Amino acid sequence: MEIRFTKKLKKKLLKRGFHCIIKGKIQVSPDVKFELPCDIGNVNLSMPLEVGAYTYIGAGFDNRASVKIGRLCSVATGLKIINANHPMDTVSSSPFFSSNDFYGWNKLHQSKIFVENPEKSDRVFDVIIEDDVWIGVDVKIVGSGITIGKGAILGAGAIVTKSVAPYNIVVGIPAKPIKTRKIKPYSMQKDHQKIFDEIVSKNDFSILTPQDFQKEARLWNRIINSF
Repeated sequence: MEIRFTKKLKKKLLKRGFHCIIKGKIQVSPDVKFELPCDIGNVNLSMPLEVGAYTYIGAGFDNRASVKIGRLCSVATGLKIINANHPMDTVSSSPFFSSNDFYGWNKLHQSKIFVENPEKSDRVFDVIIEDDVWIGVDVKIVGSGITIGKGAILGAGAIVTKSVAPYNIVVGIPAKPIKTRKIKPYSMQKDHQKIFDEIVSKNDFSILTPQDFQKEARLWNRIINSF
């Protein structure tokens, strides 16, 4: 599905807490979902992607896999997530033969841009980044079936090839744990903990829906006519 991200459209979405720096006409997967508020920068929307509330994504995010990112995550510039596996024992190693969702070529049926309800998706993601994860500059996550646990920290330049346990701090190539993140008690901690728990457990965040685009008739007509 093609969507033209005009200044007018982005201004309207910003009022609801959705910020991006996407420009022009792009392909959008039907399997994207954004909890509000969030800042997705200039991400690739042609792949399945879910982003939780209060998460921001820096410039240069290169997602070539289906990705789920939790709430309160801080993603620095240059993150790359790549499902790099190719079959070696088939007629061709090309993903055209091994993937049912290669660049959306086999998903040409009509579908929605954003889900209407905040229910959990039953999609199996290549990579899951849980809540409150901090990702440093130029990190690469390579492979599938990888989960970055809640509260983990990925050091700048790390290449992550396997799952990271909750609250682990990993660095290096390949990334290895160096220590566990510890929460220090201080005067404001109780208040912060209460807010944190409310955010990660909340199930009624506002979700972007196709109705947001219906407000601009010309844009919506272009979307409908693109099927």
